[in-house]
Amino acid sequence: MRLTQFYKLRHAASNLDPHFMAKKIAELEKSLTQDGRTWEMANTAVTEEGIFYINPESGMATRVALYQADQFMELPDLSRKKRQTAIVEMENFSNFHPYHLLRCNTLTAAERSGSTEGYRAAQRLDGRFFYRLLFPTGRDGERLEAMRMIPDPQLQVCPNCFFKVTSLLEGVRNLKLESFSIEYFFNVDFFRSWVRYGESSQSKNSMANMYPKDWDEICRIRREQVHYHCESCGRDYGSSSAKKLLHVHPTDHHKKKLSFVRLQCLCPECMSEQTYKSGAIKR
Repeated sequence: MRLTQFYKLRHAASNLDPHFMAKKIAELEKSLTQDGRTWEMANTAVTEEGIFYINPESGMATRVALYQADQFMELPDLSRKKRQTAIVEMENFSNFHPYHLLRCNTLTAAERSGSTEGYRAAQRLDGRFFYRLLFPTGRDGERLEAMRMIPDPQLQVCPNCFFKVTSLLEGVRNLKLESFSIEYFFNVDFFRSWVRYGESSQSKNSMANMYPKDWDEICRIRREQVHYHCESCGRDYGSSSAKKLLHVHPTDHHKKKLSFVRLQCLCPECMSEQTYKSGAIKR
């Protein structure tokens, strides 16, 4: 099926089902609040004021934390029975990698080196993340891995991220690293965090004129996800001269205290129709 036909079909299907976006929010929230999703650079915008996972299918974007979920541990060359006993004992260790909330030196280095394997995007308000322990237990040159998922280790925020967060958010400057709560960071929704860099909108239901400093990076990811096609009419804007004409329009989709914002790519014609509903749209 051609891409244009696909986007038209998906647009028509979403219009037929009034609960389409609510279902997508529920699916995304369920996966992110459990064992998370693999960190894919094509779907995750790592910015100076937050990390945003963008679902490629629905365009739903939300804040997440990134953490190295795989911990490689060496085991001595023991018998199978002693090996299993050692694995159980090592599952209780507490030397877990910290989680990250925004762009810091550690994540920048991981991106540049391409060593993002094992990182996961998650949204845990209690600071407890699913963790995977990998035990190379090879004998005679054979590599075996005994994997154990730890469901609730209490992780600490990355020190580099904490330093940036204390300068970004009000009310956390007097906190210590050990007492920082990830719930506070996630409860700062898109409206409150983006409005400081834009103009206040007269409509409470509109995201117009509210954009983070790294908005261009977020837009780039969404445009690439839809292969530079308008998500309303399906028109192709993939040529070098037409790419900048494709706008990314954010709309509100709030659920509980966690914010889910849908990012929709629109061509100039379809965008003009949306301006009557949501106000001015920024490129």
